[in-house]
Amino acid sequence: MRVPSQLLRQHVQVRDRTEDIGDGPGYGPSRRIRCRVDWKTQLVRTSTGEDITVVGTGIIRPDTQLAAGAEMTIDGDARTVADVVPIYGPGAKLAGRKFLIQ
Repeated sequence: MRVPSQLLRQHVQVRDRTEDIGDGPGYGPSRRIRCRVDWKTQLVRTSTGEDITVVGTGIIRPDTQLAAGAEMTIDGDARTVADVVPIYGPGAKLAGRKFLIQ
């Protein structure tokens, strides 16, 4: 079972982080993805075991490419993706992915 399309009603702009250049991180071209974002400040544990404070969490489809460090623009506000973790459904099949926004 995949994340239902009815849940993914928001569209955001994402720019993937590329290798660091002399002035700081570089970003690739902007692309649009479907997701659902819930704004709620909370303390969470990342996939590496680090405790961080995030301002929101989101859900994307399992086939959507998104990596930690990407810049996400939501309603004109640029945020950084702190981590992306899988969501498993029945039968341990990949149903979606959850991302953390800082």
